[in-house]
Amino acid sequence: MMDMNGTLLAAILLLLGLQTFGTLHADDWNSIRGNDGLGKWNGSTRLSNAKKIGLKIRWKKKLGSGYSSVVVNGGKAVTLFTDGKQDQVACLDAKTGDTIWTFAMEPVFVGSNGSFDGPLATPVIHKGIVFCLSARGKLFALNLKTGEQKWVRDFVKEEEATQPMYGFSTTPLVSGDTLIVLAGAKKGALVGLDVLTGTTKWHAGTGPISSQIPVAVNLSGNETIVTGAGRNVMGVDPRTGKVLFNFPHNGANGSAMMPVPFDNDKLLFTNDDSFSRAFQIKPGEDGLVHSEVWSDRSIKNTYNVPVAMGSELYAYSTRILTCVDQKTGKPKWKSRKPGDGFLIGVDNHLVIITKKGSVHIAKNSTRKYDEVASLKVFDNLVWAIPAYSENAVFVRSFKEIACVEFVGDRDSRLVGTKATQQLGTGFKTFLGKVELAESVAAKSDQVTQFLKKQTRFPVVEDGIAHFLYRGDAKDVALACDVFGARQEEKMTKVEGTDLFYYSLKLPADQRVSYVYLVDYKPIKDPLNKRTMTSSMYAGEMEFAIRLQNEKPLEMSWFGMQDWKQPSWTFLHRRRRLVGKMVPEKIEWKDGKSFDVDVYLPPTYEKQTDKKYPTIYVHDGVVAQKLGELEEMADMYFQTREDREAIVVFLKTSPTRSVVPFLNDIATQVVPFVDKKYRTLADRKHRASVGAGFGGSAALGLTAMHSDVFGACSVQSPLVFDQARTMAIGGFQKIDQPTRLYVEWGRFDMHNPVENWDIREMANTMKTEIAKNSQVRVLGGRVNDSTDWGSWKYRFDKVVEALFEHKK
Repeated sequence: MMDMNGTLLAAILLLLGLQTFGTLHADDWNSIRGNDGLGKWNGSTRLSNAKKIGLKIRWKKKLGSGYSSVVVNGGKAVTLFTDGKQDQVACLDAKTGDTIWTFAMEPVFVGSNGSFDGPLATPVIHKGIVFCLSARGKLFALNLKTGEQKWVRDFVKEEEATQPMYGFSTTPLVSGDTLIVLAGAKKGALVGLDVLTGTTKWHAGTGPISSQIPVAVNLSGNETIVTGAGRNVMGVDPRTGKVLFNFPHNGANGSAMMPVPFDNDKLLFTNDDSFSRAFQIKPGEDGLVHSEVWSDRSIKNTYNVPVAMGSELYAYSTRILTCVDQKTGKPKWKSRKPGDGFLIGVDNHLVIITKKGSVHIAKNSTRKYDEVASLKVFDNLVWAIPAYSENAVFVRSFKEIACVEFVGDRDSRLVGTKATQQLGTGFKTFLGKVELAESVAAKSDQVTQFLKKQTRFPVVEDGIAHFLYRGDAKDVALACDVFGARQEEKMTKVEGTDLFYYSLKLPADQRVSYVYLVDYKPIKDPLNKRTMTSSMYAGEMEFAIRLQNEKPLEMSWFGMQDWKQPSWTFLHRRRRLVGKMVPEKIEWKDGKSFDVDVYLPPTYEKQTDKKYPTIYVHDGVVAQKLGELEEMADMYFQTREDREAIVVFLKTSPTRSVVPFLNDIATQVVPFVDKKYRTLADRKHRASVGAGFGGSAALGLTAMHSDVFGACSVQSPLVFDQARTMAIGGFQKIDQPTRLYVEWGRFDMHNPVENWDIREMANTMKTEIAKNSQVRVLGGRVNDSTDWGSWKYRFDKVVEALFEHKK
């Protein structure tokens, strides 16, 4: 009878979607995305029992930075944070928010390359023990009631694990009496530990780890631990560590992947920034075998883990909430509301916390986003998945933590709408005329007549740019440099017409690049002929370095009323160069070679006794193709013969480590060019130049070989933490007169919801390098944005540092 009851209980739990590890209590949420890692609570709550749903903050209090979600057990809420000095574990009373205890794990883990300070992993609670993984790889077992340490393991020291770039951020899980951690140990990526002692029981699998999170899945009646590691997916028996399957997920980026089980035997993997893929796992002759069910772009480039409810998958694709059919992977609907964030499922509802700090409740609908309540909770950024317990969600930001209750029979306190856009006088008058028109045809005629009168788009008046899109569309948004990467603003539809607009006040001499997202697809402005191809953005205004499978983004651009295109760029374009381009393949011993294009200025073949300074351009293929830099140089040198230079476009890309690659330029390419061409063969007449992705290479080459290069020019340099530190350190050691030109745009690459900003990085680097009296630092912020649409119009500034030496 005991066995039968146990079997019955297991069957009930399975049907409820609660098959998990450890003992369950009413409404406990013991791990990231719930007790079973599926991200949902299927029990009955006020969401289905109340006539009207509202949200109310039960309590809110200050809490330091960290990415950890909240876990809840027996009336206690636990999370990780930093107080600025120590990374801590906090145990709070779930009803009141009062602190029960804290535990200091180790000194603060400082974020880098776009991450914030503090711990990253979410703890796990099991039978009165809290398991907490620090960012440096220490695993603590703490008493849930007292915070007393029971045992600790150091994976770096004891298991020879390598700390991931952003720190250890996986979440452990418990199966039976085994605690399983994706630690990346030398003997195996997965490590199985004894729950009570922390002793290692087994190792399993191989592959580099990042932020992947394992999940326990019932496959053919047996619990299997499924996780990504590197470019593979593996399934492991939690009792023995035996690898049951291991296959490539065929994505370019599974660094933050958590498998999402659905439809009994299928798994979704958000394994690429351009698409997601679903596999079926079923028994075969030699064990469990896999087959692809579908691959689709419907879910892509997201930090959120999808949730399976009913026959649908709910996910963020970029920052668009999406409902996807489980069988086909095709979207059923998309919604820009409520904004980018993190979701879970509770009682057949979506519960969402946006990155901007608002909580939203929506019905599980296959037709549309159907919101029933929302509440603004935080005024600062959120990067943590919500947790549910007892008719409340536990949410946290980088500064606060809160418990938000579901309340019945009351109106929702909705998130406030945006302030009205500022409109120019003429455009406001036009909108008034459309509103007064009595028929749809008359309104359409007003729009047609207004557009015919305009000479340039966007329409600029009173210091305001009016972005206009006309066409049959349900949803239109504006994405541009001003808002930053992975951001856009919904455009307003003029009632009764097919015209959408967004108005933006900008500096009078500003230049801006932009795209429209029409029904979530990027397109250039049909009304504006000025276009450019981006090397920095791809997809829907995504950072191009993340989207390796996407084409560069085609964008429109314009200048405000006082923006002036340099006079030297008005020479006739798209004709044969006055100067000359010579392709060269430089070969030397050991089979090494380097491809370059050498541009010779207009007077080179006429003034045969003249020698020239030399400019070495990194990322030369992109500079030529997208920046048309050989044409820009040709036009500029025709107007400034006194500043002519030989321009060497470095076309070979590094296929090995960067240091040997840069050494090859200094020791092989430079001597070849100096020997074959009439150069001023000394450091003060030689410049290393780069923009965007080539900016850090240009800086590195100059810093490493200051005896070869006496000048350097960079625009919008992508110098994240390590590259910036190396550039600063290298330039501060230079002991010869050197000139550096650093430039970035007012609206250069940045992301307001992530911790990176090229403008701040470039400015910090410039300030620190200027402390070396041997380096004269020029340049600074310009009223522009990023990419070749900006850079190519300041080729004259790029060569400024070089010719300061020539005086």
